[in-house]
Amino acid sequence: MDHTADITRIGHQPGAGNTNAQAKQPETETGQAIPRKTTMKPSKLDPYKEYISELLDKYRQPPVTTQRVLEKIREKGYQGGRTILGEYVASIRGKQAGDPVVYVETAPASGDRTTGASTTFILRTPGLKKR
Repeated sequence: MDHTADITRIGHQPGAGNTNAQAKQPETETGQAIPRKTTMKPSKLDPYKEYISELLDKYRQPPVTTQRVLEKIREKGYQGGRTILGEYVASIRGKQAGDPVVYVETAPASGDRTTGASTTFILRTPGLKKR
């Protein structure tokens, strides 16, 4: 049976249209699906990965931002997006937690008749371990 006749036969089954029939994976004689051959498309970022690594090594302290890396590789001809670059840079750097933040709120001053508002202080404490 040729392929066209097979699609037509499947398309006439209840609940199956031609698009479903064409999407059906070919099977071997034993009924196992034949895996489709997939090819990996090269990323627009691939030609710049070595340069990105050099930038990240060169600018460790303070670390270079992803936006600055994007600007530098665009100068060299990169036409891809920021998202794929950000994911790649994050995968190289690893996940880094920010410094913990401690919020301190004070009660309103007893003699404060103008606003009656409290004051909030935000303290960033580098090196403090999160619990």
